[in-house]
Amino acid sequence: MSENLCPSAGERARAPSSLAADIVLTYFIVVVLLLYRMPERLQQGYLWAEDATVFIGQAYKFGAHSILMPYAGYLHVIPRLVAFTYRALGADPQGIAIAFAWTCALLTASVCSYLYAIAVRYVPRPAAFVIALAPVLLPHTGESWLNLTNLQWTLGPLLMVMLLDTLGREHSDHLFARCFIVLVLAFTGPFSAILVPLAVPGALVASRREKGLRRLAPFLIVLVAGLTQLAIYKFANDRHPQHPLSEYFHYPWIETFLNNFVMESLFVPQVLPATGDSSMYAALATLVIFLACVLSPAGRWRAVNIIALAMTVALWMLGVVRNDAPAVAVQWFYDGVARYTFTPFVLCIWALAIAAAKSPLKLSRYVAVAFLVLLFANGATRFHAPTMPSKITVQPDGAYLIEAAPGSPWHTTVKPGR
Repeated sequence: MSENLCPSAGERARAPSSLAADIVLTYFIVVVLLLYRMPERLQQGYLWAEDATVFIGQAYKFGAHSILMPYAGYLHVIPRLVAFTYRALGADPQGIAIAFAWTCALLTASVCSYLYAIAVRYVPRPAAFVIALAPVLLPHTGESWLNLTNLQWTLGPLLMVMLLDTLGREHSDHLFARCFIVLVLAFTGPFSAILVPLAVPGALVASRREKGLRRLAPFLIVLVAGLTQLAIYKFANDRHPQHPLSEYFHYPWIETFLNNFVMESLFVPQVLPATGDSSMYAALATLVIFLACVLSPAGRWRAVNIIALAMTVALWMLGVVRNDAPAVAVQWFYDGVARYTFTPFVLCIWALAIAAAKSPLKLSRYVAVAFLVLLFANGATRFHAPTMPSKITVQPDGAYLIEAAPGSPWHTTVKPGR
């Protein structure tokens, strides 16, 4: 493994107490940020769409069997476990909205803390904090936060980092624990299927290193889980795009990506150029500067950023198809589609953090920091998460009617003890 990707002697020698303090600090910052940005969701409780109809309703109806029930084309083990655990504990359904919101907040904080613990082995602390906090600092409407339905968008990037960390580690320590985390992540959402192209070459590289068979385990788990999720999507998916794929051959991919992803993520509408040639030239210039910046690190860090950029474009394109564009454009500030920009933005922030920490060019480091400031400032100033409280009412027969945002048809009726 290249020296650039392995932890430096100073990073390896970091005192455990200092690392533990940073991890706790990351956890605290995430919880405070979520409380600051969406206080109503954590104070009043929050359920979103499938939280009620799929996860809660099926947990009460099917019990433990619900954990392995697919939805929308893949398994969702972690959200299913949360819902089933709440039901198995016999907790009052009237408190389920607050319990789920706080569970999602604490899981998000755990993910960010784990990201920090991994990142600080390879990059300086400021860059590690940026990488860790990316899932809560990126431009977003709040659609993907504090609900089980969209928890997969926070969990998915961690799976990718754990695979890369498997390659970067000098020893295969804590293998069983890491494999268990990889397993539950891989069967939560579509990311193991998306990461199959990364897991295959990763497995080949890992097999040639010291204790290669042990290092293979996380990659094999992702491969098996990814192929399983693809099979479920193929044979048990009840949701299909409204438009045939052939229509997307004529979709204006480049223009739409430049406008809806590149420019609108960095600049407020007042400073964006008018539509036309000036808009396209400005977008192209911005993209060129961005690419020159994130590709400036040498060696394997450049390869990591290339992987991140390739996945950014691929995930954004999958979001366009999944959302049945062009009826609704995939834009980060538009409720209902913002989740499809979540992971691409995380990956872009990571690429910029790596450039700021590892680029040999001082100008590229400054440019990377400038891009990060623009991203975070744009998200902070344009952030909105409308308050949409859930409603839980007791029925005459003792059952509970649980109504999740944004309203009909997202409701279910459950009865404790069933």
